[in-house]
Amino acid sequence: MSKARATSGTNLYRMRDLSCCWRYTAGSVLSNTEHDQLFRETFQHPENAAGLVKPWLPPVLAERIDWATLMLESGAFVDDASAKFADLLFSVQVRQLEGQRRPLLLQFLVEHQSTPPPRMALRMSGYVVRALERYAAAHDGAELPAVLPLVVSHCERPWSAARDLRELYALDPAADEALGPYLLGIRYLVDDLVGQTEAQIRGRALTTPAVVTLLALRSVRYESVFSEAFRRWADLLARMTPDELSPLLVYALRVGEEPTEALRDVLSSSVNLEAGDLVMTTAERLIEQGKKEGLELGRQKGRQEGEYEARRHTLVTLLGDKFPGQAIPGPVQQLIAEAPVESLAEWTRRVLTAPTLLDVFASEAEND
Repeated sequence: MSKARATSGTNLYRMRDLSCCWRYTAGSVLSNTEHDQLFRETFQHPENAAGLVKPWLPPVLAERIDWATLMLESGAFVDDASAKFADLLFSVQVRQLEGQRRPLLLQFLVEHQSTPPPRMALRMSGYVVRALERYAAAHDGAELPAVLPLVVSHCERPWSAARDLRELYALDPAADEALGPYLLGIRYLVDDLVGQTEAQIRGRALTTPAVVTLLALRSVRYESVFSEAFRRWADLLARMTPDELSPLLVYALRVGEEPTEALRDVLSSSVNLEAGDLVMTTAERLIEQGKKEGLELGRQKGRQEGEYEARRHTLVTLLGDKFPGQAIPGPVQQLIAEAPVESLAEWTRRVLTAPTLLDVFASEAEND
């Protein structure tokens, strides 16, 4: 790595603008959506997010940040080719030595993987560049913020993917030394939960909801039930409000493998009766939500089936009008019954010009 790319505390101290890009990566034997939702629900709140990034900043710089200004921003990066999303994007102001303030961007880029993707450095670099492009578009002529990427991982094994984009280039040492100063090199930090014990996570300078969220994401790798974990965390759970507990309970009910009553009994006895009641309320809400989602899915399927039936009826009617007295062969009837809507539309257009009934389905007949 070239000297130009080495970043010391002194260099960070001299930066006029700084941004930090976070990516949270989870293993996914379970549903990625559940991991993602718990992480988002907790760390979308600036008071929870602040403690996650502070340890990665040089103390001299962290002291100059006005953490009270930490604010959630939109995390969507859209270009002509695709839409990319940073799950949690924050902005914060940093005090300059002369008393001025400039924006400091903090980003969470959330990704769920059972093992570290080998090209995470490339993916992180893309998010960093998009963040800079969007900032430049919104602040014409302004200096760009610096970006500090951080991956928070609870993969099953210690993080092993390349942490610097430079490591992915197909260059021998001589070529790397010659081209190094001109190559894009973005390095990201890794907060690897798999290498941390519960005691170490408890000892981090985080809010209670943040600590419990990291404990839950780490523990799901080793435990299929949450009741024993909730007993160990009773002192923490007792300090959480119902709004803070709710995302954790949703997570436990969706990914855990134990009866709802077991969680209720543990929280009632180890925390308080209100926490136990909240388990049942949350479970009932999830059941009702599932019913609504199932009903909507049924409606969508009903609308699709209605469209298919209408197109099938139209095709059969036109065939009868165009070729009166000709019975539709059994294989053709089966073809119509099983065809996707695109094929039905194509055959309907062919009826107008086809000389015979079988010519309407000529290409399918040839394939058969």
